[in-house]
Amino acid sequence: MGDIANKGKEAEFELVHAFLERLWQRWESKRWNPKLLAVPGNHDLTRPKSLRAPHKDLLSSHRKPTVGEVIWGEDPDDRYRPIIEKGFANYLAWWEEQGPRRPAVQEGDLPGEFCAVIPGKGGQKLGIMGLNNGCR
Repeated sequence: MGDIANKGKEAEFELVHAFLERLWQRWESKRWNPKLLAVPGNHDLTRPKSLRAPHKDLLSSHRKPTVGEVIWGEDPDDRYRPIIEKGFANYLAWWEEQGPRRPAVQEGDLPGEFCAVIPGKGGQKLGIMGLNNGCR
C-alpha cells in the first residue's frame, strides 16, 4: 500500500483509517488475519508552504551527491532529516495507529522503510522490503 493520502493531511489519514477499520471488521468476521504493510508515496508527504534552501536541496538530491551523503550519513546535526520526518509526520502517526495489524518490521533509515519476514504455511517465509522513494 502506498500513496495513502493525497496531500499528506491528517484528515486524509483519518479517512483511510476509518475505511480500513470497516475492512478489518469484515475480514475478522470471516476469520481472516491479514497484515498491513505500507510505504508512503509522494502524496503522503506534507509539503511546506514555502521552500527554503534545504527543501530545494532535497528536491534535487538525485543531482547533488553531497546532499545524499548528508541524508544517509551519521551526522547528528543533519539539517535534512528533521525536514523529512516533519513531512512524513502524519503518515508516521497513522502507521503507529495500525498497531497489531502490522507485522513485526525492522525499520529503515527513512520514514516508511522496512524489512519484514512473513511466516507462511508449511514453514515457508516471505521477505518483504519497503523502500521510501518519496523524497529521493
